[in-house]
Amino acid sequence: MNNSAAAFSDEFHDYFFRRSRWLVCAGFVFLGLNYLLSDIAPTNTFGLPAEIPLAVRLAERGIIIPVSFAVALLLAIRGERRYMQGVVIYSALLVGCAVILGRRFWELEGEYFPGDYSMFIPCALAAVTAIGPRIWIVAAPMLLLNLVSAYAVHGVSPTANFEAISIVSAWIVVAAINWQLRNVVMLVWQERQQFGQLAHRDPLTHLPNRRAFETHANAALGQAARDGVAVAVAMIDLDAFKPYNDHYGHPAGDAVLAAVGRVLSGQVQRPMDLAARIGGEEFACFWYGVTPEGARQLGEAVVASIQALALPHAASPVAAVVTASVGLHTRVPAAAQALSPLLQAADAALYEAKAAGRNRVAFST
Repeated sequence: MNNSAAAFSDEFHDYFFRRSRWLVCAGFVFLGLNYLLSDIAPTNTFGLPAEIPLAVRLAERGIIIPVSFAVALLLAIRGERRYMQGVVIYSALLVGCAVILGRRFWELEGEYFPGDYSMFIPCALAAVTAIGPRIWIVAAPMLLLNLVSAYAVHGVSPTANFEAISIVSAWIVVAAINWQLRNVVMLVWQERQQFGQLAHRDPLTHLPNRRAFETHANAALGQAARDGVAVAVAMIDLDAFKPYNDHYGHPAGDAVLAAVGRVLSGQVQRPMDLAARIGGEEFACFWYGVTPEGARQLGEAVVASIQALALPHAASPVAAVVTASVGLHTRVPAAAQALSPLLQAADAALYEAKAAGRNRVAFST
């Protein structure tokens, strides 16, 4: 699995775990209560025989189970999938080994012995809570240890061995069905993610589209109002782009738009900054926490970077290469500030840049 596929898989499983973590918590609470009741009612399936030494009882019931259950439950509530997996795997291994060794090597009387149901905990968690198939790395060796130790102490016991194999086989079937359902859900989730990206991204320039720009900018305006910092909005228009398409053809025009998109992507490096294609040959940039002088420098960098592409434009009345005009507006937004006034101010500044000869920045505050 390549890095991108692995990252996507981790992202999905984190999402899936967060959505199902309360089921995981319920599973832990159920198992914990079952173990607690087993000490009160020894006839319970999970009860330990009286022959088990006190040290084994204290290690399992007093340390391993309470601590591991408490830690795993806390991690499940917090949605920490990776850490919880490790806790479950290692605690299940400790519990299983303690019970298997305790029951097998100290239960010296009788041919029949109760099944070691504590070794089925990882199987149950894998099947019911969808932790994943890695936990079978623990379950399989525990099953083998269970059968080998039983044979070493009691010889052949078909009834008990059949019981253990039957229960584990049932959990394997449930876990396999669960895992297949997870794969189906992952495919649906992947399609939804892709559709979401298509709905918010321009396919030609790979920049966010107008909808994504407005969503991001509106959220950033609220943050800027709380922080009391200025934002800058730039409207960018390629000069004489219609004559370019008429002269060179639309495929060449698309190549220009894609190149400009790459330039603008390089002008927004911070998390709160964004460049987008608004429509046609129009682009927009949003910069967070900039001074008026810093905003002017950013606008001039955009103009210079597009001209530095040196894309020939024989039909331009401005220059021999493709150029752009930028209208820039900065302000410290007020509470509940709408984006539209900033866009209108930046658009008015853009018309000033065009009226002044294009290939330049017009600035307003």
